[in-house]
Amino acid sequence: MFDGVAFATDPLRAVWSEEDGLFWRPLDAAGAAAGDTVRLGARCGGGLATTTSDGSTWLACARRPDDDKDVAGVLSIERRDGSGEVVQRTLVRPVGRDAAGVSMVASGGGVRVAWHDGVPGAWRVWWVQVDVDAEGPIDPVMVSAPRHAAGAPSLLAMEDDEVLVVWAETWLDAGFPHGRIQSWRGRSTAETIQEIDVQWPTPTLVRHDDETVMFFRDHRRPWRRTSVYAVRLDAHDRTHGEPVRVGRANTEHGPRPLECGDHLWVGSPRTWDTEVLVGINVLGDDLQKRVPEQQVYQWGAHFAVTDLNCSEGSVLSLVGERGESTRPEVALRVLKLHCD
Repeated sequence: MFDGVAFATDPLRAVWSEEDGLFWRPLDAAGAAAGDTVRLGARCGGGLATTTSDGSTWLACARRPDDDKDVAGVLSIERRDGSGEVVQRTLVRPVGRDAAGVSMVASGGGVRVAWHDGVPGAWRVWWVQVDVDAEGPIDPVMVSAPRHAAGAPSLLAMEDDEVLVVWAETWLDAGFPHGRIQSWRGRSTAETIQEIDVQWPTPTLVRHDDETVMFFRDHRRPWRRTSVYAVRLDAHDRTHGEPVRVGRANTEHGPRPLECGDHLWVGSPRTWDTEVLVGINVLGDDLQKRVPEQQVYQWGAHFAVTDLNCSEGSVLSLVGERGESTRPEVALRVLKLHCD
């Protein structure tokens, strides 16, 4: 099965983590393979993120602990050259057995990274800045509240070299999940920007028309199943208007939004009968659908993870399967979509 998939750019590559390790493969503008697969290291079971800065490809890989081999969990933040060789590596802790998400953005030639540590009994979100050619240990900053269980974070680069971080904190209220989505700018205290009623809201940020849009999962009436919602944030990182329902998103993985052309695109894994497909929606300025949901579907398949990339005016969708007892072989696919 695939732990995570991501696109790396300049040049375009598919990056993925599976049981056998972390890999990448060059792609052309249409998403076809354009070179050999290269193994980069051990698997990223706790999360995977990529970004590009000053011609270098950065990878953030959360590796869960392996008690059988007495190996501790660690977040590996790596800068690699075009051949995949490591130019710089920074190791940061904590990473626990339940780690479930990494986000990274380029900043000042280096990167800023937030991750879900997954330490049993104390799920937290941490943040760290790594500069180019940084040496020695770096102390991370815990940004989530210590008394609540935090989920996977999302980062977005803002003006004046600021970075906006969002994540969810949840708890049980009368036996049902309840919580809040928090935001943090690096120098301020965390603020609540949205209440939710699902365990894994997985908020994700994207820029569109010089504004910030947040996608998140929630369980709201009258819908029977968890859906993905979109809402704009104002200059103070507060929601602007009511969240708009985009479509179903009732798996453990959250939405992957992208600005491409004049539209917002969002891919969300969801169920259909016993299968898991990826629903891809195209939104206008009002966050309403421009066309019916497009679906990456195959009978018997479970497309559990996805990423999107804008390539020459079209959108590439990278999807990875989750293995099942009835379908042990899994596939990684790239599809090209275009919206006039």
